[in-house]
Amino acid sequence: MVTQKYKYKREDFGPMKVKLNHLTLYINFLNDFVEVTNLLDITAIEILERVDLDAKQLEILEVQWVEDPSDNHSSRRIISYDYDRQKNRLTVHAPRSIQPGERFGIRTVSRCFPSDNILEGIYKDATPPGALQQYMSQCQQWGFQRIMPIFDDCRAKCTMCTTIEADARYTHLISNGNINRRLNPEG
Repeated sequence: MVTQKYKYKREDFGPMKVKLNHLTLYINFLNDFVEVTNLLDITAIEILERVDLDAKQLEILEVQWVEDPSDNHSSRRIISYDYDRQKNRLTVHAPRSIQPGERFGIRTVSRCFPSDNILEGIYKDATPPGALQQYMSQCQQWGFQRIMPIFDDCRAKCTMCTTIEADARYTHLISNGNINRRLNPEG
């Protein structure tokens, strides 16, 4: 009997139906929840009638179809979706048949609810007495789906632009990305 060295191998993951090009995220820390607006810039690899996204324990507020995700003024329209909480799957119904090579966007607005005992996605960290609640995030492996609907898959690599907003009493918002100096000249 040959024992497997790793839990997963590349061949355990079949081919994806899409290529994820870019994410544009707006993450807003509110009272007991975090509201996330996410624009997924996607290219179809095969004919699509729907797009399945991973979504775990989220509240879905809105799902929009974006014809051209590279154009901020592109038409957007609310589209139908199904959210299967048991399977952690948000199925977005395409407004038409999407052809291979076609680029499109899906924009979601959702809420996640950080806890202090599930250390995936965004969670509450130990906070000194009298201080504002501290938050952390951990997304390896399969933690993004606890923040927003996403292709939470190690093959779905892309660039992303993230904007983080929180109460003005938070004096430091820390991320492991590059700061956009045009938008934040002071860093």
